[in-house]
Amino acid sequence: MLPQLSLKDLVNNKNWQEMQNSFSEISGISIRILEENGRLFTSPSNTPRLCAEFLRNHPLDKSAGICLPTFLGGNGVVDKNLSYSCHHVGLRNFIIPLRLDENKIIGYIILGPVILISREKKEEYNQLADDLNISLDDLWSQLLEIKAVSLRGIKSMIKFIEDITEYAIKSTHSNLLKETSHLTKLSGIFNILLDVAFEISQADIG
Repeated sequence: MLPQLSLKDLVNNKNWQEMQNSFSEISGISIRILEENGRLFTSPSNTPRLCAEFLRNHPLDKSAGICLPTFLGGNGVVDKNLSYSCHHVGLRNFIIPLRLDENKIIGYIILGPVILISREKKEEYNQLADDLNISLDDLWSQLLEIKAVSLRGIKSMIKFIEDITEYAIKSTHSNLLKETSHLTKLSGIFNILLDVAFEISQADIG
């Protein structure tokens, strides 16, 4: 039987924060890691201005501001793709469970928000601009900062991240590798993550 371990017991917060920041910067997609109870394990990387704008205008609406699914105390209803909409903007977030085994989830990676396929026409966001008390032009410039991706593209990214994080967590847990070789392995894993980010972002360097 596996011991009752938490994400903190298995993952170096500082190392994962650095990898998360780099991956988020290259992919252009905001990322954050949560503990099993929904608490932030890493600080959000690459938070869109639109999310910050909403939080400033709704300081008491904590669940909306941090945009969580319902099972973690937010308002997002999770669908079959493990995604949910930010109810205040209609953008999509994707959840990647961090599993110790089939029955034990120790945390979650949240990718997003992203725009699936393409943005609506600028005029369609008039009501949202009014709700946020900002001009339509300002809102539109913020929306342009948010990555538009295909469902296939985001699923490809999710699959890579699932495989890599599962390997890292289970390797640490089973103690099959010495610390030094494990760190070397994680360095190689990070290079794979960067390759995926390049593929998604079509960047040249990172």
